[in-house]
Amino acid sequence: MVEPNERRAERFLFLGLVLAACWVVLSLLPWLLLALWVAGLVRPMHERVRGWVRGSERGAAIVVMGLTLAFIVPLGLVAGSLAQDAFNLGKGLLASEGGRAALSSLVSDGGEEGKVSAGRIFAILQQHGDRAWNLMSIVLTTTASVMIGGLMFLYGTYVSLVDGKRTFAWFKSVLPFSRETIERMAVAFRQTGRGLFIGVGVTGLVQSAVATLTYLALGVPRALVLGVLTFAASIVPSFGTALVWMPIAVGLALTGRPGAAIALAVVGVFVVGTVDNLLRPLIAHRADAHLPTFVVMLGMFGGLVALGGWGVLLGPLILRLAMEALELNGESTRGPVSAALGADEP
Repeated sequence: MVEPNERRAERFLFLGLVLAACWVVLSLLPWLLLALWVAGLVRPMHERVRGWVRGSERGAAIVVMGLTLAFIVPLGLVAGSLAQDAFNLGKGLLASEGGRAALSSLVSDGGEEGKVSAGRIFAILQQHGDRAWNLMSIVLTTTASVMIGGLMFLYGTYVSLVDGKRTFAWFKSVLPFSRETIERMAVAFRQTGRGLFIGVGVTGLVQSAVATLTYLALGVPRALVLGVLTFAASIVPSFGTALVWMPIAVGLALTGRPGAAIALAVVGVFVVGTVDNLLRPLIAHRADAHLPTFVVMLGMFGGLVALGGWGVLLGPLILRLAMEALELNGESTRGPVSAALGADEP
């Protein structure tokens, strides 16, 4: 028979080991969460592919390879161009004197002076010495972190497709919570990921694609960077994308291109805006995160401030799980309750 003191010591040991394990994976936790969400979205594809190739492992490998070729490789190829254009855009905005000059800099390429080349980078390294080396160290560390995280994301997606159900069953057997609680939290987790990827991501991707093609057609410099900014602004429904294309239209008008400014305004109002008003409701029933739009925005922006870039994903997830926990607590004390803030029940 285990003595009370021994049982207490065992509990402290178990708790310490679990906390240590969480600390080990903490830096890669966002990548693993992303892998779980993506695996949930592509699971129907995996079910079909594994039937064709007669093997879950081979099916998962094909799906992950397809994701890599379709998304990861193209993103890596454009990352360098985006970084250079973002540097030039930021430099132009910071160097502008007054709002008129800043708006004009949005639609000007800055000439040869603003270009970043290997020679200029080497000259900066020579001129600034230690500060340049510190900056280079940060860049190299960030690059290594992204590469490691990307590898864990791909492998985590593969493992989730192959062993996800078995791993979830194991967690249900060892976690000190009821099965209903674990399953409800798992549903909330999946709903949040689907809502962010489809409800927010697909709508924003279509809007930013239309906007980017318009920028390119009108000869606006740094169209890819401005397209990424349009995607980020699309988080705010209805008028979010206007926060990007409207200043660009004003800049075009100020630089003597009123026709291009009118064309951009027309596309922004009647095409980009219409995509938001039509597409978002159409996919809402398939991408319901069971969170009101305001709470999604609160989670994204609050998470961004509190947790950095990954907070855009982690913030809504934390709020969604917290709301589910409150509902479970309310049901255990007062019976079933409706979801808070107008969200539907899972």
